[in-house]
Amino acid sequence: MKAIESPVPADATPITFRPPLAGAGFRAFLVTMAVYIGLAVVEWDFEYPFGAAVAGGLLTYGLAFLAHRNQGIRFHSEGLTDIKAGVSIRWTEIDTIRLDVLAHPVGRGAALLRTAEIAAADGRSIKFGSLPGGTRITIPGLVNLPHAPLLLALIADRTHGTDLFPPGWADAPTSDAQGRLTASPANQRPPAISFRERLKKSWAVIPLFLKLLKTIKPLTAVVAVGAYTLVFSWKFAVVLIVLIGFHECGHVFAMYRCGVPVKGIYFIPFFGGAAVSKGIAKTRREEAYIAANGPVWGTLLVYICLAAYVVTGQQYPVLAAAGSWGALINLFNLLPILPLDGGRLLNNLAYSFGPSIGAAAVFASLVFGGALAYFAGFELLVLMVIIGLVEYTHHLSALPLAAAAARLGPDRPLGFEEFELFEARVSPPRAGARTPAQQHKAKEAFQARLRDAQIEPMNHRQAALIFAVYAALAAILITALLATAGILGKLNPTELLR
Repeated sequence: MKAIESPVPADATPITFRPPLAGAGFRAFLVTMAVYIGLAVVEWDFEYPFGAAVAGGLLTYGLAFLAHRNQGIRFHSEGLTDIKAGVSIRWTEIDTIRLDVLAHPVGRGAALLRTAEIAAADGRSIKFGSLPGGTRITIPGLVNLPHAPLLLALIADRTHGTDLFPPGWADAPTSDAQGRLTASPANQRPPAISFRERLKKSWAVIPLFLKLLKTIKPLTAVVAVGAYTLVFSWKFAVVLIVLIGFHECGHVFAMYRCGVPVKGIYFIPFFGGAAVSKGIAKTRREEAYIAANGPVWGTLLVYICLAAYVVTGQQYPVLAAAGSWGALINLFNLLPILPLDGGRLLNNLAYSFGPSIGAAAVFASLVFGGALAYFAGFELLVLMVIIGLVEYTHHLSALPLAAAAARLGPDRPLGFEEFELFEARVSPPRAGARTPAQQHKAKEAFQARLRDAQIEPMNHRQAALIFAVYAALAAILITALLATAGILGKLNPTELLR
């Protein structure tokens, strides 16, 4: 087909589609654990075994990340560029867009692959497709892109390739029914609620709290108590579970308030707990609200314990210990490192100012947090940083979807039906058609990714409020730790991380 040039703003932000980086963070975690366990097994007299293990993990991730940044296809106002091959084709130079089906040998059989090739009249071409996940198939000159359907959609829109258009693209601008989301104006505020109405609604907290308790997975709580009992006493294990559970109830409470479906509260021995949802919030403000409510509830319980310790005439040191350990747990969660609550707050704050700023801020927090934790002797926290790389990689993979949906605009709705059409042209064929249940599940998964990519950012006022809450919580918890340090002496909870 012949390409037709269509106008695009010259200052439009380029979109870079890259090969998959999935698994790099997990490989870094495995290397870290393998090196650390290996040094312990061989009993090598090495002064910094954990530092060597972490260095190995970070080196593994760094090499994968650098290789990842040196590959991909850049979609920009002037044309397309294959970064690794150094081939650029201007929009006015495109002669044909060719869709091919290739049979690539795999073992004793063959895998069918679909590819797209953008060719110029002088023979220059850029070829891309989405290869099967988990395979080691490599084809010379082919760029493997997980988001190949999105790139093909942008190219079809940019070149007016009407023979590639889905049916809905030839129509007038469509509504949100096809999957696009519309962010509300940043300055739009909900109507004011009177004090009497707020008071009536406050009684709903009581049945909601009972509902929170039902979300706790009792088997995980029993396993966690057993694991902690091996290190501490059973009484202290129960105290830890109560502190962690109350913190997670804060997250679940906020999820219910924001209309996010809740799967349950799970306890993970020596890593705390997790409030797992079945979806995401509608805005970054709500995401930050959910992340902040865990430390808010945890801080409330800390000061309830400390107040009870003072009121009872300081006769029950266990109350002071519970308050101190609760302060440590919640302060630990406020560190600005994914996947901790503080990291989620930073993630939503930073990405509200743009994807580039968000990605840079989150990566910088991981590097800074890891270095600070290591030199402070908190090795457990360094391990959390390695785990955070996995989530950071997931956030990076969602950026092209958000950029593509924004670039196509209202005239080119990017719903599941449109995405599925482009996916069928540059993704491996499926073995048989999806069942209705599978189709419904795939549609829900796509719409969830689209909502995640297009989540409404916070405005400056909301961001300032979230930051103020974050700073206040940190100051209050540090005060609680300092106040109990003299009471507990050698039982100071900060020694746990060393």
